Amino acid sequence: MGLFIAGLIGAVAVFVGSLLLAAIEDPASSKRIAENQLTLLAIYGFFVLLIGLGLYFVAAGIWMLAFGKRNRLTVLLMWLLISIVFGAGGILSVLT
Repeated sequence: MGLFIAGLIGAVAVFVGSLLLAAIEDPASSKRIAENQLTLLAIYGFFVLLIGLGLYFVAAGIWMLAFGKRNRLTVLLMWLLISIVFGAGGILSVLT
């Protein structure tokens, strides 16, 4: 599931980036993109957080396969990452 999340969000980020690169060539859309740089940066930051969360799930799964139990540090890290994702999502919804 972690690889699926990281791969899916990574693919979405590449797709959105290619759309933005194509839109920059048009002067009217280029101006709108320049005006919304903070929002685009926040969206890509959120993508990075989600990809990191997916990769964390992979690492935690490998740990559980190797040792048969959860590591307390990885559980605390998971709660921290999930809190950051929800907090960033809330901030992003306020900005847009």
